[in-house]
Amino acid sequence: MAKKSKPQQPQQLSPERFIRERGRSIPVEKCYLDLESIKELGEGQAVIVRQHTGGKRTIGAFLIDAWCRGVRDAFYVARMEESDYEDFMDRLLGNPAQHLEEVPYEVLHNWVFGAVEYAAEAGLAPHKDFAVARYLLEDDEDERFPIIEYEFGLNGKHHLVCNSYQELERLKPVLDANLGKGNYTWGTNPFGVAAQDEDWDDDEDEEDDDWVGSVDFRADEEVFRLTLRIELANVKPPVWRKVEVPSNMLLDSFHELIQTVMGWENAHLHAFRTKERNIEEGEEWDLAVGDLLEKVGSKFTYEYDFGDGWVHKITLQKMEAADPSDHAIRVLGGKGACPPEDIGGPWIYSRMVELLLSGDNKRLKSEFGARAERLLDEDFDPAWFDLEEVQEYVGDMFGE
Repeated sequence: MAKKSKPQQPQQLSPERFIRERGRSIPVEKCYLDLESIKELGEGQAVIVRQHTGGKRTIGAFLIDAWCRGVRDAFYVARMEESDYEDFMDRLLGNPAQHLEEVPYEVLHNWVFGAVEYAAEAGLAPHKDFAVARYLLEDDEDERFPIIEYEFGLNGKHHLVCNSYQELERLKPVLDANLGKGNYTWGTNPFGVAAQDEDWDDDEDEEDDDWVGSVDFRADEEVFRLTLRIELANVKPPVWRKVEVPSNMLLDSFHELIQTVMGWENAHLHAFRTKERNIEEGEEWDLAVGDLLEKVGSKFTYEYDFGDGWVHKITLQKMEAADPSDHAIRVLGGKGACPPEDIGGPWIYSRMVELLLSGDNKRLKSEFGARAERLLDEDFDPAWFDLEEVQEYVGDMFGE
């Protein structure tokens, strides 16, 4: 007698296919928008939460550039467990660098699609992951959601914010072709850089391709050597670095040092913040590290990539008088690998690493789709940190 074969278990849809096919059928629970940052800096986060019948959530997030580029980043998580969702929202809403407030769906809808439409005028397409994440929003042609007119651009024009001159070289010809020369402004920071000289030469910055870091110091009469711990907030397992720098090291140079010792690619905007205020990028050429630290135990933060929201807590651990001519920069220690760029932020990264270390690659792929492949394909080791290699690299970059 032939044995009966076991019925096959239905194969779970990938996150991408699940969202494309079923995303809009899941009821919207809440929407959040960082309208304060959008209006002040031209850029802010939008988050939509859809709640499944059984309590799971599917989430989409969009980094809106209301001045020019539309949706600069997007990510999504499908079928998130309730405990994971609560942890995610605690981290997201507790991030002091963001000002997310709950808004009606139609407000979020019009900001996202309005930004995409405004960017299209300049010939710019949304982030590639928007192709999937958009299915967590209702169809833009849906007449249930009337058009709300919001103000895009800066001073009546598209204002292109770039993270580097290489990025500017890539995007400027696109805007020239679609808007015409002189019909937009551009800058390399989020604080409203004025229109640039149209005689700017694309070849002027070719030497930047071979750039070697340099350090700028202020001519202070009294200088201290500062031992600083730089720790990535809300990340598991911990990621931190310990460095020693002169107190008169300008913040612009300190930004470059953080990028180097952490392992970032300097591909996004950044900001220094104290309890009292945000430091505008133009001030980084005037303020030194010591200006933000009064005594041992003092702290300030450095945020990198406003989309992912990588907040670095910087703590003064030791301070001693130094020779003003001693400009040495030293890397004293560290732990943990730098997260990959554009992986989704602290919660996404921590959850992915948790699954990676457990060996549950199937669930890792199920929850995070194509993002999971980045960790698996690159054979990523979250514990990696080679002190000697980082010291050598800092020496090469900053001339120690």
